[in-house]
Amino acid sequence: MQLDLYKYCRIPAVVDVAELTVSPSHWTYELTGITRHIINKLTGYFLNAVVIFSETVYVTAWLRRTNDSPDYPVRLKVVILNPYYIGVEYPRTKPIVSKDYPRVLEVVSGEAIVLMYPQELVRYNGNLVREDMIAYAARLGQGERVVIPPDWVFNVVNIGKDPLVFVEFHNARQPKNVIERYKRLPPFLFVVKNEKVETAKNPRYRYVSKYVWIDGNKVVESLGFHKKGSVISQCLMYEAERYPWIWERKSVNFLDIFTRAQINSDEYGS
Repeated sequence: MQLDLYKYCRIPAVVDVAELTVSPSHWTYELTGITRHIINKLTGYFLNAVVIFSETVYVTAWLRRTNDSPDYPVRLKVVILNPYYIGVEYPRTKPIVSKDYPRVLEVVSGEAIVLMYPQELVRYNGNLVREDMIAYAARLGQGERVVIPPDWVFNVVNIGKDPLVFVEFHNARQPKNVIERYKRLPPFLFVVKNEKVETAKNPRYRYVSKYVWIDGNKVVESLGFHKKGSVISQCLMYEAERYPWIWERKSVNFLDIFTRAQINSDEYGS
């Protein structure tokens, strides 16, 4: 199966889900790197890394616009995350730090949970009782989106039966991927039980007892995006004029935005 990203988010590139490849379809974009994350190199990131069907857990591809403005440099990441269980866990990406600047994330195809938490939560091993030491989760389907705050850790979980494809947009001045190395496992893990999504708490985070569900679409609307249409395409069209917070360090109070975007956890369980 092939997905034309231009149809979904105005990026001239094609994703081949079966072959796990990403290819630009117009000269205005170029592929700057692609990585296959195989199970043998991810064992420390899962409770019991026994892969059932697939050696490749996920693929990341980096795209760059060839005509980028030096004042507003853009970096795009396309991820294909396979759906097969790893032990009892749903497959997920490594914990990544959104260093210095926020990241905009949008699902093209599939079902995802995005888990986000302040980097300080990991640094102090969850041993501080602080109101801001909270983990947040957003459940996203096709066309849905969320924003990752700067200096927060996040990972993306594929909870569907099909490959998950999502696109990430951020300021190119920040590092591509900063792996969170204080702890290899996040404070909460999403596991399979009776073919349903359940949560397993990581006991190493002593005072982190729960996470809060948020509506990712409310988050992006609070930051000035239109309700309809791709967020990524809005970023690419109006990034300088309409979204200055993408280019400025820590200019938005994301905790306040996340608080206003909270939803009833009974819908998903917690």
